[in-house]
Amino acid sequence: MKTSHGFGKEVATSFEETVPKVVEALRKEGFGILCEIDVAATLRSKLGKEMPPYRIEVSSILRTGALGVRKENSK
Repeated sequence: MKTSHGFGKEVATSFEETVPKVVEALRKEGFGILCEIDVAATLRSKLGKEMPPYRIEVSSILRTGALGVRKENSK
């Protein structure tokens, strides 16, 4: 995958097989998924446009993120 706004990696497995593996790998590193955006489904339902599978996984190290939010809210 080549874009000017992100990064990617080509793998031998299908999109459907790869997404859960990526989510699990993030979890093992301490990340949690905050939001999942199925871009292809959103464009299909909102604009009637078709595109290849494309998802955005918004992740964070939850413990660190929660501490930051608490600290910000205590000001």
